[in-house]
Amino acid sequence: MNYGTGRRPIGASTITQQVTKNFLLTNEVSIDRKIKEAILSFRMERAFTKDQILALYLNEIYLGMGSYGVAAAALNYFDKSLDQLTLEEMAYLAALPKAPANYHPIRKTRAATIRRDWVLREMQQNGFITGDEARRARAMPLQIARQSGFDSAEAPYFAEEVRREVVSRFGEDMLYAGGLSVRTTLDPELQHAARMALQRGLEALDRRQGWRGALASHTGDGDLDDILAKHEATMLEDHHAAYVTEVTKDQAQIYVNGGRGRIPFQLAFWAYPPRGEDGVRPQPLDDLRDALAIGDIIMVQPPEGTPDLIRDGFEPQPGDYALSQRPSVEGAIVALDPHTGRLLAMSGGYNYLDPNSTARCRHCVSRARPSSRSSIWLRLIRATIRRHAFSMRLWWWTRGPASRNGSLPITQGGSTGRRSCGSGSKNRAT
Repeated sequence: MNYGTGRRPIGASTITQQVTKNFLLTNEVSIDRKIKEAILSFRMERAFTKDQILALYLNEIYLGMGSYGVAAAALNYFDKSLDQLTLEEMAYLAALPKAPANYHPIRKTRAATIRRDWVLREMQQNGFITGDEARRARAMPLQIARQSGFDSAEAPYFAEEVRREVVSRFGEDMLYAGGLSVRTTLDPELQHAARMALQRGLEALDRRQGWRGALASHTGDGDLDDILAKHEATMLEDHHAAYVTEVTKDQAQIYVNGGRGRIPFQLAFWAYPPRGEDGVRPQPLDDLRDALAIGDIIMVQPPEGTPDLIRDGFEPQPGDYALSQRPSVEGAIVALDPHTGRLLAMSGGYNYLDPNSTARCRHCVSRARPSSRSSIWLRLIRATIRRHAFSMRLWWWTRGPASRNGSLPITQGGSTGRRSCGSGSKNRAT
């Protein structure tokens, strides 16, 4: 190691020393720690066999993409268990311990492939594989599996609650470096249905409140594609930022996804001004030019996501988009198994990735203290639920937050229009 030379210290550890450091010591860079590491490594080699030490090493080493241990890496990179890996896949995992970030399979494919092939050559030279096996493995492209299973369910709220629960029970060190395998009760199909129902429901509700205007207006400064990409970065996956190039009474021409598109009046008729302070609903929109102007940057989505707009026999054409906007309201959906109390799906807001919304306020598990009037209504509702003999689990879930949780620092609406949320409380169903 380069300790005391004025250069950045680099490692000179054996596998036994690395296991000792990771299990028994800290990452402190000092001679004292190195001496302790050497002594403990000597004792470890007397207590365990080489195979046992190697197994400890392989089960806890970091291999990139949030993977601690080879089993987790096999699942994350290839969606396989260890016994299902091919030779070229095993060689790639063996190439990662040196520097996982330097051999990322997507961002640094060439470097990763070169390193994998080097491992294959070493295996051949040391007699672990034949020349034909090495050549066939090197001829295979480096491919990782698409995210599947839990990842495809898009359950950030569910995952966050699982993360909080694991941290509260085991601590952050065990969560991120302990090699835990966490099994959950999530139903991916039900989760997808809950997420889509909540998003479409909030959008449909928000459309009935009127059009709040464009996201921005492009004046010609800056690259248009870059500007649209910044707006689109926090939108839902099937929503896009678009630039209005032309507007008539019946339609708007837009630049979207690097090409041309159209917003027909039938997919934007809802864009009348919001209700005034008197609550009176404005006149229906009859001219799209009253809502949009050339240069506007707006949010659009495919017509398939707006079934409430398709009426009077209108059939969208290829290239048609529906006018959209971020809902000003939030909501939540929780689905439980009534027999076991297991949590099957959770969606706690419109868009978890939107930094401008309260979507991360844990709406599923937290609430504000109700006013005295609303508290009376809640008591009446709960009394009705009990009187009609709903299941004990549903009753417990309904009464839990108000009777067991204190108030939360949540502010909604008001003269300033500010919305904020504090740390929430948790209600568990087991």
